[in-house]
Amino acid sequence: MLGKTDESHRKTFFYYLTNTLEAARVGDWKLHVAKPRVSRESEETEKDVSVVPAPVIDDDVEVKELYNLRADSSEQHNVYDQHPEVVAMIMREIEQCRADIGDAFTDTKGAHIRDIGKVEDAHPLTTYDENHPYIIAMYDKNEVG
Repeated sequence: MLGKTDESHRKTFFYYLTNTLEAARVGDWKLHVAKPRVSRESEETEKDVSVVPAPVIDDDVEVKELYNLRADSSEQHNVYDQHPEVVAMIMREIEQCRADIGDAFTDTKGAHIRDIGKVEDAHPLTTYDENHPYIIAMYDKNEVG
């Protein structure tokens, strides 16, 4: 992007959904450790089987899934049990990440996460000026579009 190199200096990529660490990728390997539980149960399905409700994402559940993305880019063949050394290596990276920035799934508060900022005597930084020319959206003007 800056003309220096196409390679990233990062060797590990972490996948978060909100504050939950769900997976990590190192090279061709991707290890999933948590996934959202998806449920389609509802009162409507109990009454009428023709009703298909939208999925409801519940709490996360622990998973043990390892994929070689070079050989299996669609993540269909879990090879977790066949490669314990890869799992251990990626889990070390995951534990370092959790210690650094946290993980809601394991209730780990990262050492480098700060609490939400609070401001005493908070007040707006800008004021409303009805005569300012940029307060009217262009689509609200009759002479536009």
